[in-house]
Amino acid sequence: MNGRSRQSERRRGVVKFFNLSRGYGFIRPDGGGPDVFVHITAVNRAGMAALETGMRLSFILEPAPGGRGMQAGELQLLDGTEEECS
Repeated sequence: MNGRSRQSERRRGVVKFFNLSRGYGFIRPDGGGPDVFVHITAVNRAGMAALETGMRLSFILEPAPGGRGMQAGELQLLDGTEEECS
């Protein structure tokens, strides 16, 4: 084991939708599985104002506040969009 937990492994996915007025959205992970919640605070910490549908990102899973499961964190924008990568 390399000292990194499975949760902290970087994952990749595509923004399914993001609602700026509500401050949240979801990422569809590459390889399937349940959509991943993303909050505006993670977007802002990454230096972005908002996410757009189809953006490709890498992220880690981190605990959501209040013990409400997991959410995306440490977002990094990847080159291309879903359409360009299909």
